[in-house]
Amino acid sequence: MRGGSVYVTTPKDLYVWYSYDASNSPYAQVCMTFIPLLMDTLAYNYAYHNSGKVQPPACKKVNGTYVYPNTTGCIRCRPTYGDQLYFSETVSEDLPDINVLPGLPPSAFALIIVAISVFFQALAFTSFGALADYSGLRKQMLLLTAFGGAVVTILYITVPLDAAGTGILAAAILAVGSNVLFGLSTVFYNAFLPFLSSDHPKIHAARRDPLKAPEELSHIEEVLQSRISSIGIIAGYVAGVFLLLVGGLSLHAVGAFEDDATEVTTMRGYVWAIIIAATWWLMGTIAMFWIHPWPGKPLPEGTTSYIALGWRQTFQTFREAHKLPHTFRFIMFYFFYSDGINTTASVGLLFAKRDMCGNALEQFIIALLVPTCAFLGNWLFFQVHTLLRFSPMQTLRLCLGLYMLLPVWGLVGYLPHSPIGFRNLWEIYFLGAWFGLILGAQQSYSRTVFMDLIPPGREAQFFSLYALTDKGSSWIGPLVVAMLTTTNLGGVMRIAFGYLFVVVLIPLIGLGFVNVEEGRVAARDLSQEGIHKGGREGNKGTIEEGLLIADLAVTKYGSTIDAVK
Repeated sequence: MRGGSVYVTTPKDLYVWYSYDASNSPYAQVCMTFIPLLMDTLAYNYAYHNSGKVQPPACKKVNGTYVYPNTTGCIRCRPTYGDQLYFSETVSEDLPDINVLPGLPPSAFALIIVAISVFFQALAFTSFGALADYSGLRKQMLLLTAFGGAVVTILYITVPLDAAGTGILAAAILAVGSNVLFGLSTVFYNAFLPFLSSDHPKIHAARRDPLKAPEELSHIEEVLQSRISSIGIIAGYVAGVFLLLVGGLSLHAVGAFEDDATEVTTMRGYVWAIIIAATWWLMGTIAMFWIHPWPGKPLPEGTTSYIALGWRQTFQTFREAHKLPHTFRFIMFYFFYSDGINTTASVGLLFAKRDMCGNALEQFIIALLVPTCAFLGNWLFFQVHTLLRFSPMQTLRLCLGLYMLLPVWGLVGYLPHSPIGFRNLWEIYFLGAWFGLILGAQQSYSRTVFMDLIPPGREAQFFSLYALTDKGSSWIGPLVVAMLTTTNLGGVMRIAFGYLFVVVLIPLIGLGFVNVEEGRVAARDLSQEGIHKGGREGNKGTIEEGLLIADLAVTKYGSTIDAVK
């Protein structure tokens, strides 16, 4: 438990903190939905223009029947196979090979940019995370990164939207910059949480009670922090869904939902949805000027660099792997399945658009299904956990086992003449809903299991590793899928289901060899060993600090189980 200060948290501090969660959550739910779709369209336009080849027109319907120009052909999307060049109802062929860069097809471009942005985000977390805990610049850095991220995202209004794809480089640079700044702003935002709880009036009152034991005080503060965090998460969830709906209205307003909507029209709708969410983020950040600027902890003795401190703590944690075999076994398997889950989120809408021929309206419905079902899924798995008396590990493995249905379903599509296997558009709605049901619960129970496997008193250090593991693997999947799509086996992105199957099956089996009880005992013994040796100031942290760092490793949907509880 944090010692507390003379300052008492005010309702204003809490309302300001909640409002920021509501303002920045739409970036993850809206902007990171439409930015990859925008880059994908620009990539195809640029590849055609850069190749010198004339892009065939889209096939059009007359009185409900397609009309085909026999000589030049026209582009028509064929579910499972994506865009095809049609000369008649029965005569078609693959489109000519085109590349954004040598060896880089347009289908892989958006995934490559997502991978690059997450890679730099992971580096930024490790390099600048110590500024959130140890410096007195927490508030200033939050304002700097949040305003910077919002402004960079709003700059999408300057991206040229044309059939030549000339805005592709600008869109990619803005995607990387905005995502890195968004991640860093979340680091500094979450760093306020332990102060809001430890200086809360209820905690000050409990400290003045001579009958309250330290363990009871810690429990009161933990419950209070969970409540504060839950309210913020709910605010972010509601705002995210609201801005998705507003984004849908903007797509409708520009005509992107019409059957004859051009690619330029659809891109304009994407950009307006992105700008509206970014403007919401910018306006909501203004409120953080009124939050109390709590001071940071002093740097450990002998440390002069915040960046060096972050990397040093990470390496120190890895050096102790042999003392905590079950903890690091879990981290290893988490590295795999978090990559699979995050890759599904990155690839899902692109697969719906390119392979399954989903139009802008259908893409929007899928995007809305995921967070809605994620909230419902948290509640459902909590009921399973409670009624069937499953342990957190059993519930986590149940989540992963049910997730496996998605890649298996996709691989069924390789079977000749199979009527299912993501061969029909309705199956994509199933993908979005099923993925959403599992997403939040999987993330929440992953965090719960990990909490049992870390040494008491070193939560901040180990949850930093947890967050780094999540971000450190999240760039691998999109990069691998981008490489696999160049083979074009059975559809532009269908081969990704094979990768997802492997990276989730391995931990699903491997987690059976993680003994939580033995891991808990080993963690407790290591903590006692540190106490007897006097510990290291740079390695200590509180439960409150650790939990807020864990929030970096999950999406805005991932912790809503706390609210259900």
